[in-house]
Amino acid sequence: MGYFKLDEMETVIQIGRTDDKAHIWTSDTMVMTKLDHNVEDSSEWECTKVGVIEGVISDKEYTCPKSFISFRKKKRTMSEEQKKAAAERMKRKPEH
Repeated sequence: MGYFKLDEMETVIQIGRTDDKAHIWTSDTMVMTKLDHNVEDSSEWECTKVGVIEGVISDKEYTCPKSFISFRKKKRTMSEEQKKAAAERMKRKPEH
């Protein structure tokens, strides 16, 4: 477990309007784990700083292309009828 209590853990994402990179600071160990996997899997992610307090990792900073950050809308739920209608439209759609 990290240095901070669960209710003290947080993540901050900073995206400058003219910057190419997003900067992420987190003290949340679950987020650190996810972002550490991104660093391992892609050269476009980088862990730029590791904070240590009393020998325990307290926080980390990361960078990535700002295009990797997205803010999603609530997932749309469709009734069975709507799903069938959408499937029919897709069948009629001409291929390119």
